[in-house]
Parts: sequence; C-alpha cells; structure tokens
Amino acid sequence: MSTNNFAEERQNKPFFHSEELTLFDKWSIGIYLLMTIFVAVTYNRIDVDTAPIMIIIYVGILQLCAYFLLCGYLRNFRCYLVWFGFSMIHLVMYFVIKDDSRLQMAKANPAALLRNTFILLLFFQLLRYASFKMQHQELVVVSKTSKIDDFDHRKITIIDKTLFFAYFAAWGALVYFSFPH
Repeated sequence: MSTNNFAEERQNKPFFHSEELTLFDKWSIGIYLLMTIFVAVTYNRIDVDTAPIMIIIYVGILQLCAYFLLCGYLRNFRCYLVWFGFSMIHLVMYFVIKDDSRLQMAKANPAALLRNTFILLLFFQLLRYASFKMQHQELVVVSKTSKIDDFDHRKITIIDKTLFFAYFAAWGALVYFSFPH
C-alpha cells in the first residue's frame, strides 16, 4: 500500500473509530504511566524547590505533546480514552495536592495546571470535529517548515493553521487563568 493510499484510508475513517493500539500508542502510554507512577511515588519525598518544577514538567509534557506528537493517534477512540483517563488522574492529583504549601510559588500554584488536561483533550476533539465539518478532513499538525502534514501527507490549509493556533491559544489562556493575578 502506498503512502498516499494509507493517508487517504486514514482520512476516510468515521469521526469516532476504535482500533487496536499501535506500538507507538503502547510505548507513549507506558512511558507516561511510568512518569505518573514516579510523580505519585516520589512527590511526598521531594523538597520545596523541586515540587513545582516536577508538576510543571509532568503536566506540560502531556498538554503540549497531545497536539504535536499524539494528534494522529488521538483519532483512535481507544487511545483517546486512555489519555482521557490520564486527565482524570490529573484531576484527582489536583484535588490531592492543590493545598500543598511546597507548591506555592511567588504568585502561583502549578497544581492548577493539572485541571487543564481534561479541558484540552475535550477541546482537541472539538477542533477535530470543526475540521471535519469545515473541510471534511482530519485535524493535522501544522509545521513551520513544511506545507505538507507529516502524518496524513496532505496540504495544510488556513483552517488547519487556525485550528492549530486555537489549541495553543486555549492552552495559553488556561495557563494564564490557572494563576491568580
């Protein structure tokens, strides 16, 4: 099967479809699961300087990688549900650690970022739906250096760029409003 046929086949799938997890899915889920276990096990043992940084890195990886690395994989409903499960873990973690004094930074508590994963994954699906409705194509990753999507091998449109920036505008707004001003 040629690359173009594979890309067309992927584009012609229904909005909600469920497939076996790919090797990449399993590896990325496994790595993030290990990170989650590491954070859960070591959190109460770390010092006041390390706790905020650990939470920011742990949450930021998923929230940014969800679009850049997982965009094509989140189309698979099974894969999406696993990552949505991680967003539920983030919500539980938020309620457990939100009042931890070690997380108090100058004007912020990074635990608030844990709430955003849930919202961003739902917003990601909304953007996919918008892409389907407006251009009858899947949401793709916009690249600064290429006019062709690496995953679907199709030309990137102005709608793709708009939806891409909408995700990151939402991410930025959620980060901004997660901290009191």
